[in-house]
Amino acid sequence: MISLQRISQGLVLVLFCLAVFAGSLTVFDWLEARFFIYLDPVLYLAGVISVGLILPGLAVFCLVLISSLFLGRFFCGYICPLGTTFDLLYKILPVAKKSKAGMRIDPGWKYLVLILILVSAFFGLNLSHWAAPLSLVSRFYALLIQPVSLFALQTLDVKICSSDCLVLAPPFKYQALLLLTGLFILFIVLNQNSKRFWCRYLCPVGGFLALLGNLSPVKRKVSDSCTNCGLCQIKCPMQAILSDPRKTDPSQCILCHTCLRVCPERAIDFGLGYRATASKRVWPARRKILGGISLGVFGAFLGRQGLKEYWSEKDKGRATSKALLRPPGSVPEPSFLNLCTRCGLCIKDCPSNMLQPALLESGFSGLFSPVVVARRGACSTDCNACGQICPTGAIRPLDIKEKAWAKMGTAVIDKKMCLAWTFGKSCLVCDEACPYGAVSLKRVEGIEVEVPEVRPSRCTGCGYCEYSCPVNGQSAIRVLPIWEMRLAEGSYIQAGKRMGLNISRQEKEAETDLQTLPPGFSD
Repeated sequence: MISLQRISQGLVLVLFCLAVFAGSLTVFDWLEARFFIYLDPVLYLAGVISVGLILPGLAVFCLVLISSLFLGRFFCGYICPLGTTFDLLYKILPVAKKSKAGMRIDPGWKYLVLILILVSAFFGLNLSHWAAPLSLVSRFYALLIQPVSLFALQTLDVKICSSDCLVLAPPFKYQALLLLTGLFILFIVLNQNSKRFWCRYLCPVGGFLALLGNLSPVKRKVSDSCTNCGLCQIKCPMQAILSDPRKTDPSQCILCHTCLRVCPERAIDFGLGYRATASKRVWPARRKILGGISLGVFGAFLGRQGLKEYWSEKDKGRATSKALLRPPGSVPEPSFLNLCTRCGLCIKDCPSNMLQPALLESGFSGLFSPVVVARRGACSTDCNACGQICPTGAIRPLDIKEKAWAKMGTAVIDKKMCLAWTFGKSCLVCDEACPYGAVSLKRVEGIEVEVPEVRPSRCTGCGYCEYSCPVNGQSAIRVLPIWEMRLAEGSYIQAGKRMGLNISRQEKEAETDLQTLPPGFSD
């Protein structure tokens, strides 16, 4: 008989996968992926502490908090998609040959990770995306599992639905895939060595809910009919049952009822008011608290004071990448880095594959955050998906007209690489490709053909010119973060007009197909 826990886990995981894959399977567009990000209390707490604002998802945070005060770590056993993924992998992949108890370390390490994250957030650096389960699992499914699945389906030319109810997205390519794959493999190896290793020992949400679990009135009770067979201890996925099977650590128990189902004497029950003897260390040890505080301060120092860390436009001599471009509507960089959960949803939903997970473009603090790679794809003029899917407001949800004025940067021509400027070949591609009329052609003395020039006041940094440039390798025209607009609030249109911008759509046939070379290029 399938347990209530497995039914809940399966249902939540299916809904989560449908939400993540909604960009590719259009029949499921109604499902909101960002709702699952709201379920993570550590993501919410760290975001609020680091930016000092009330963020979207407060109601969901309060619901998880209140229910956990009553039911302890039920979230870990019944809802968390990462925990469910670990359980599934443990079932289908080979398991390391270990002792019955599996690999053990001090479960207090999760408190250290939790304190580290909250302290670093207090000092201005949000590191929750490195360990928060909903950020990790969303990133893995959106940027690794989904692309692998689509790649396999398209390679095998499998038709999923003959009535075209399911529409597969084009094959996308992402940078940082090797790093993502390495992290995923590390998680799998740890899990196969010790079931739910991450959940038991390192998960900050597990640490947060463990503190609440100590206060939960729902407890495990063992009757006098217990024969000390030890089966419940062996089967417990969280090692919450102590050396004496009558004693339970409430900070580790996820109410999965595995012990209840396997007990041959039916000596175990759960309910209100039961007094269970807890382990001695259900609260963080003093050393873990001091260690978490120290590492949090040091982590914030590394993330904010490194030479390539970009936190203030007033910093002179900053060594940031000249190619650091953010999605249209991104809030100013300091807030953006702390608000962004690195969930990967905006990257996954970008229809042109323009958005990519960052490597070191903005230093250690910006790892996995979305960056614009215009050579890979241009920002579609009729798309605002990244702002609509962002769960925290790191990318503002702008309408199409407002988004056009959210200037990401300005196109700059490298005359030494341009076919017209240097080689005297007639090339109209960037002029034809630009949907805003920001590139024009002019005659220059000494050059037989017309050459392109950029009008910065009309350029939004959309990247159509860079994407379409026929020069192999690095484009002869590139979008740089010159005149970029990053507003935390207010109208981009009004701000743009004050800057002297004149953004207007120019209908051209070239922009309708990003995968073909726009007309205008000739040998």
